[in-house]
Formats: sequence, structure tokens, C-alpha cells
Amino acid sequence: MPVRKIALGRRSLTGRLAGPAGTAAITFESSLERDFATLSLFNPGVASVEEQPVRIEYVEGGTRRRYTPDFLVRYHDSSRPALLAEIKFQADLEANRKHMAARFAAAGEFADQKGWLFEVVTEREIRTPCLENARFLLPYRLRAVDAGRCARLSRCLAALGSSSIDGLLNAAWKDEKERLIGLTALWRMVADFRFLTNLDQPLSKDSVLHLADQGVPCQPV
Repeated sequence: MPVRKIALGRRSLTGRLAGPAGTAAITFESSLERDFATLSLFNPGVASVEEQPVRIEYVEGGTRRRYTPDFLVRYHDSSRPALLAEIKFQADLEANRKHMAARFAAAGEFADQKGWLFEVVTEREIRTPCLENARFLLPYRLRAVDAGRCARLSRCLAALGSSSIDGLLNAAWKDEKERLIGLTALWRMVADFRFLTNLDQPLSKDSVLHLADQGVPCQPV
């Protein structure tokens, strides 16, 4: 549960992203936080994302202060440390590095005690082609698709070994209308990581697909 409630308002870009089924929505306070949460939700290794997760008390210049990092990301792999993340634009980080140094040091010590990692994440790590792909593909996880079409695509891809998106559709269906319908099923397979491709590059009809046991998806966060 967040230690600080984020008020939705007009003065900053605030909102909520739907979390995985059975989990609470993720609230964000900026476009960059929204983008970080999007990448985290897209990452198949992520188990949960919690905003405003902990309040850290520290002393700076003899004054007791409090600091609340932006997110705590936990992973399905229990051997991977949870990520306590502060989201900052690079310009803001550079302009206020000295002012933020004490709070970040305190967060690092707090994370060490918990067995977590603390990182400051900027747009350089977040706003990548993988983010654009995540924005495009996430809605397909909610699309109902015909299981028979998914099975047909899987059989064709298994026979081919690997294929471009365009090549797989052409192999699966000769009729253009069928290919258009099948494209929705294909995107759902990519969104669910049943078909793998290089998501660190923009998706196109030439993107090369592999079955899930023949490649490794990108790790967005």
C-alpha cells in the first residue's frame, strides 16, 4: 500500500494504469513515471509495481527529513532483488544532484538493508523503442483472439524456424482478408511473449519472430 496518496489533479500529469489481473491500479505523477510503469507492466519478469512504497527518514545538516521514492518493482524470480526506483528527468537530476545526494544515499542504505537495489532511472533508460513497442502491444493483451488462429500461426512459425511478421502471415493465409484478421492474433502472441522478437528495435513487417523457446525477450526494466 502506498505510504503517500497521490492526488489526481490538473496541475501535473497524474493518472492510473491498470495493473495485472487481481492487482491494484498504478498511480503516477508525471509522464515519465507513467512510461516507467508501462515498461514495468510490459516486462514478463515483473510480478508487481507499487507506487510511493516506503517513507525513508534521514538526517541532513542536522535536520531530520523524509523521502518517498517513486516505485518498488518486484520480480517473479525470487533471486532477483526488488528495485526501489526514483524516476527523474536527466536535466532535473543534473540541476539538483547536490540537493538530492543525501536522500539518494539514504535510499541506497535503506534498500541494502532490505536486500533491494535502489536506482535513479531517467528518460535515457525509459524512453526507448521498447517503450513504444510496449505502448502498442499492451492493449493486445486484452484483445480476444481465436485460439485456432493462434495455433495456426504457431505451427507455421515452428515449421519455418523463424520468420518476418509479413512472411509468417503470408505462410499462414493466402487470402488478404484472413491475413488482416490473423494479424490481431499475431500481435497478441507477441504481446504475451509467445512469439519473441527484438523489442529494442521498432516493430515492423520485417521484424523477425521466433517461438518463445528459441529466443529471449528484451528486459525493459
